[in-house]
Amino acid sequence: MISIDSFSVLVKDGVILGFDPRETKDLTIVREVATRLPITEGDFRIHIFRDAEGKEHAALVHGDVKGKEGVLTRVHSECMTGDLFGSLRCDCGPQLHHSLRMISEEREGILLYLRQEGRGIGIAEKLKAYNLQDLGLDTVDANIYLGHRAEARDYRVASDMLRALDVSSIRLLSNNPDKVGKLRELGVVVTEGLPLKPSVNVENLRYLRTKIDRMGHHLGTEDLDQHLPEMDDVIRSVTRARSEKIGGPFLTYFSVSALDGQLRDHPDGPHRNYSGLFRRLLLGHDAVLMDIENLIDYDDDLLANGPRVVLYDPDLKFDGKLNEGSIILHLGAPRCDFEGCILKDVSGLDGTLSIERVMEAVRRTGIRSMLLDGRSSISDHLLNGSGVDILINCIVPLMSGGKGTKLPVSSITFKEIRSVSLGNEIVYYGVPKRD
Repeated sequence: MISIDSFSVLVKDGVILGFDPRETKDLTIVREVATRLPITEGDFRIHIFRDAEGKEHAALVHGDVKGKEGVLTRVHSECMTGDLFGSLRCDCGPQLHHSLRMISEEREGILLYLRQEGRGIGIAEKLKAYNLQDLGLDTVDANIYLGHRAEARDYRVASDMLRALDVSSIRLLSNNPDKVGKLRELGVVVTEGLPLKPSVNVENLRYLRTKIDRMGHHLGTEDLDQHLPEMDDVIRSVTRARSEKIGGPFLTYFSVSALDGQLRDHPDGPHRNYSGLFRRLLLGHDAVLMDIENLIDYDDDLLANGPRVVLYDPDLKFDGKLNEGSIILHLGAPRCDFEGCILKDVSGLDGTLSIERVMEAVRRTGIRSMLLDGRSSISDHLLNGSGVDILINCIVPLMSGGKGTKLPVSSITFKEIRSVSLGNEIVYYGVPKRD
């Protein structure tokens, strides 16, 4: 008998025969097997536990969690339609994969996958409830009409799995206060509840509103915007990279491309899916750097009340108003007064742009983080000179006709578009739709 993952393992001729049931003698579960499980979100170990009814539950563990406190944990109940088939009627599948990504980014954590379909009523009953929802009932009333409780899940197995994994306390990824309360009643030390932004579409919007209005989930109406989980992935990456930066300032390069080249339209256009992401990035930085030619693309209120603007205006053509403390970079042009702005000559000895003087000006004015508009010539200099800390590029599924053409950017869109990953490359394909 040897020890693996803190369990006593029965081995014969080098083959694991099973786990010593005495390790879980005071629990309602028995651990059957554990093995390495590399998945898209990272390298995990999967542990299978069997409960008293013979159901098999899984724990996906990333990193070393034994004896740890505040382990990032998701307790996820099985959803065949959402997790396996990608149903748009719920947000279960996106929550599952979003949680795995967050755990992998944390480099340590657990996802418990519990076999209690349909909030505990089973797959057949859940599909009956779907039929009732199509007739107008919400998810709560549909379950009650079928003779079930609105919430029939049991978390005793989850609490025993956490004990078997020897976890001292957890930070729970959940919007559901009932789940937090039930786990605490079972003796699980939940130090914090961390919300998961829902994946929103036209099919699940009513379902999500019911979670808020009738089940008390910690979501607000502002959380019912599309693409929030994906945006959060980007924001977390930026935040993590910024926290690891020694010295400063931290530089984020943001650009937008059509499928065949640069897309030179409004960077915060409301008709674009990346609009919300750009705005969140903008408000998360001390300043934004742009060229004078692109100033017109930015919202006036954002320029007046948002982050400081670092404006490259070599000939001092600007005649408007920026927010307090903004910087105007110029090339030896005659000095003049701009209310509330700081003028900085960034020309080198030869009279051309000096990136060293640009960065000196940024540092001297106390800017700790700056978003770079990818259309700016200064941004390109910083990118090519390895001065950028993180790069974000949004690829918009339009064929602009390429740089230098006179075709409108939206000349060719798609009736449908799909993408596949080939290693590190992404292939987009679809049927063109011509305006």
